[in-house]
Amino acid sequence: MKKIETVIQSHKANAVQQALSDNGITRVTLLFAKEIEKEKTITQIYRGITVPVGFVQMTKIEVIVPDSLAQTAITTIVNVTRGRNNEDPVIFVSNIEAVHLRTIDAKEVVEEMAL
Repeated sequence: MKKIETVIQSHKANAVQQALSDNGITRVTLLFAKEIEKEKTITQIYRGITVPVGFVQMTKIEVIVPDSLAQTAITTIVNVTRGRNNEDPVIFVSNIEAVHLRTIDAKEVVEEMAL
């Protein structure tokens, strides 16, 4: 199994979730985050005064898929989130193992983790 993680702009989160769903990946975790960007200063107007804001609203997407669907998930995320400039997301892929606690004894889990 593979865990695929990426941080994207918040307004693209629904499109990514819908595209993944269309490709058969229905379990998606969305986490809302704030990303600090030092390169460009983002400002907001508060009571008529321009105030610099050091963060941007972002969404972190986590998907856990079987090895057979990993490339599909990566391609889908890239196609939906690709930007014009340097806005392309970084995608992290890691191997994971799932331990189903209902079907395995807790002693066996501890022994396997000790190895």
